Amino acid sequence: MYKRRSRIVQEAAATVLFAAAVACVADNMTPPGPPGSEIANMRTLNEVQPHHPISDIPYDITNSGAFYLTDNLVGEVNTNGITILADNVRLDLNGFALIGVSGSKHGVAVQGTQHNVTVRNGVVRDWGSDGVSATEAVESTLRGIITYNNVGMGMTIGQNALVMECGAYKNGDEGIRTQNGSTVTRCKASDNTSNGFACFMATRIDHCTAARNGDNGIWVKDNCDVRQCTSTWNTNAGIIATHNCSVVDNHCGENGGAGVHIVGTGCRVDGNNLVGNLHGVQVSGDGQANLIIRNSAGGSISNGFVTSQSGDYFGIVLTPGDMGSNGFQISHPWANFEY
Repeated sequence: MYKRRSRIVQEAAATVLFAAAVACVADNMTPPGPPGSEIANMRTLNEVQPHHPISDIPYDITNSGAFYLTDNLVGEVNTNGITILADNVRLDLNGFALIGVSGSKHGVAVQGTQHNVTVRNGVVRDWGSDGVSATEAVESTLRGIITYNNVGMGMTIGQNALVMECGAYKNGDEGIRTQNGSTVTRCKASDNTSNGFACFMATRIDHCTAARNGDNGIWVKDNCDVRQCTSTWNTNAGIIATHNCSVVDNHCGENGGAGVHIVGTGCRVDGNNLVGNLHGVQVSGDGQANLIIRNSAGGSISNGFVTSQSGDYFGIVLTPGDMGSNGFQISHPWANFEY
């Protein structure tokens, strides 16, 4: 009898504790106020971070903020698609395309020296001038933009820019052009009428591909750094550089000119694989005091290593004739190799 009464007491206590826990949870789930009260109202995502839809072009952006396309949009004769006239603008093409017509102007035009402009995530094609024209935009970004079949350049952007994961194809001028102090990474430029990439001073370009362009694959001016890029089948040089540039660990194949062409002084050309070009490495013009080491030049139509100056510094050039049954008869850590 005693044991039965004890079990009943325990079960009753457990029931009371469970009921109290349920009441506590239910109390926490009670809304903070009646519907429509100030405490119950929540701000929408658009109120927290306003976004402005663009459903028709031409369209002018005159204030800072975030803007996005709602559909593929077709331009008009003698107008830009979207014109940006303010700092601190983010334009998201949202996976859609801005499509030009014959006689149109730029697909996206940044007018004036605007700061912190981002254009991203979509296609700009068939415009009567440049796809994206942002030559005066500074500290700005192009990301995930594809430009195709524009009469002018695919895309151009101003100083201190970041261009990443973009592509420029079959444009009537240069594919991608940047001004001083920029970074270009993981981009592709092919079948453009002029240079695939044209990068002005103090720019870094890495992990990019240039193919079948009508002039040079990659053209860079003073103090640029070109690394781990592929440049093939271009009409002239795979990579051409002026003064104080680094051209390191690239692959240049079957270009109509040199794989790497230096037309300045003080450059480092190091560790490039150069196959089937007119020359592997060529130094011309006023080029002097260039360091050329550890490159391989195979199947060159003319000479693998060519310079018209006496002031350059070449690592020793080894050929298959320097190989014995046990490998190279001459060993040198800075040697170039021609085959």
